[in-house]
Amino acid sequence: MNTGVIRKQVIRYLARARQALAAGELALAHDDYITTINRAYYATFYAANAILSTQGLERSKHSGVIAAFRQQFVKSWT
Repeated sequence: MNTGVIRKQVIRYLARARQALAAGELALAHDDYITTINRAYYATFYAANAILSTQGLERSKHSGVIAAFRQQFVKSWT
């Protein structure tokens, strides 16, 4: 995959992560903790997809993002 495409994917995912964080901040200001946590989760999901994109990986399912992130970036202790 060419670097221009990867860069656009990373930018797109980070924009979505920032949008989720902004929505979470608004929810927090209104003491809506469930929505705040939900938006923080999605911000993390989009940020993880951004870093996976740098490796030419992209996952749509949450379990796939977690598994790919773990495989690519988390050191195994076994």
